[in-house]
Amino acid sequence: FLLEEAGYAPDTALARLSWHDVSGLVAKGIVLDLETGDSLKLDSDGRVVQARHGRRMLGEPELDAAYGTTRRWTHFDDLRAGVRSKSFNAFATHFDVPAIPLAMVMVEMADAAEGTHGRETSAGAPEPRYAHIFRDLLAGFDWNFSTEAFAPRRGRYFAALQDDVGRYVYARPNVRRWIVAQRAAGQRVLLGTNSHIEYTRLLLDHCFGSDWRREIADVLVVNCGKPGWFDRDGADGAFFRLDVAGTREGAQVPPGYAGGEGFCMKPRTGEVFARGSLAALREHDWFGPCATMLYFGDSYSSDVLAAQRAGLDAVLVLEELADDVALEGENAPAMQRELRQLGFGVTLGAPAEDCCNRHYLRKSQWGSFFLAQPEGGTTQLHYW
Repeated sequence: FLLEEAGYAPDTALARLSWHDVSGLVAKGIVLDLETGDSLKLDSDGRVVQARHGRRMLGEPELDAAYGTTRRWTHFDDLRAGVRSKSFNAFATHFDVPAIPLAMVMVEMADAAEGTHGRETSAGAPEPRYAHIFRDLLAGFDWNFSTEAFAPRRGRYFAALQDDVGRYVYARPNVRRWIVAQRAAGQRVLLGTNSHIEYTRLLLDHCFGSDWRREIADVLVVNCGKPGWFDRDGADGAFFRLDVAGTREGAQVPPGYAGGEGFCMKPRTGEVFARGSLAALREHDWFGPCATMLYFGDSYSSDVLAAQRAGLDAVLVLEELADDVALEGENAPAMQRELRQLGFGVTLGAPAEDCCNRHYLRKSQWGSFFLAQPEGGTTQLHYW
């Protein structure tokens, strides 16, 4: 997108990037500071554990000079609160983390264009010095991943999936069997995703079979907008039906208060809803305001933390557990003990056949995904 649509010259460093050379720079949780151009790895208290300007790792003296002896990052409270800020961008999902090396190279290009070595802040400027980098990346994300890109096969992502979904997506018959067993035992299942219905259908048809709409969930919700889904209320939290074509949001549905004449969600119909909220879900008598809920998610910040704050129990599912085993080698037993002390009650790692493609989850140059140990400091959970 940057080369073909955004006007970046084909002879720039971006055109010479090789995924094999830069994939070790990819990791969930990295934050790009748009004021300094630094890419940051933070611990759970907001301290800068590692930083790179462009692709260059900053040394300890540079970190002290930039972030003080406490190393606490200025915008951490906004990050934890989920505030959208013009001063930074957090890379938190598999959709956006491949852009981290691009952002690093774009920082280097910006510095070269200005004839500087970087790290000068943009205090007093109308916008952060590196704001254009995120604008261009955001335009690329929209070009590839927006709802409007699916049907016309715009960009490189959806077209590749539609042509050969089995190359990129694992079928999960064992997971399907487990979900079906839970429903047979009387558990109610909600499937909620931030994705749109066409993309959801493509993936789940392959993962669970074409009858997944009736067999694996009582209620299916797309375009959830998590983490906001957990705390929206009133009109902002209303559910919507899909349109006649079943591809876009249609009419808003009225509340479904128990015993009332409003809309009632009916399980096993295969109907898919859009948006909604946890509060609106609890209005329906098949669920109820007092029902307990166990939420499964693959993002700590937008899934698990948000669910816990809403009073739900939560399970975190992350393939990085397996990647950290390969990263740490002989230190894996010590890491497992640390993770258990921090609240992770699972064994680190997974059998090779259960792991994701190792060509993607390579050993990260950022170190452990879960743990961070500043020089001379104590081990901290690397999660914000």
